[in-house]
Amino acid sequence: MTEQPNPTVSVSVAMKINLGNYESADAFVSVSGLQVGASEAEIAELMDTGKLAWSVLTKALGEKAASLRVKS
Repeated sequence: MTEQPNPTVSVSVAMKINLGNYESADAFVSVSGLQVGASEAEIAELMDTGKLAWSVLTKALGEKAASLRVKS
């Protein structure tokens, strides 16, 4: 096996969320590029950025879904 100079770790988690009324959403969270030996605080900081991105994306998705419901 070839040794990498700076190995990193990637972790992904996915889940289907039941929204009721025969609707569901797929949630996917991924953190990549974690340095080996990263501390809990460093991972938490990355997740804070992920939470912000999640918030922006879910807002945009909700707005898109609402506009599609109005059109149909």
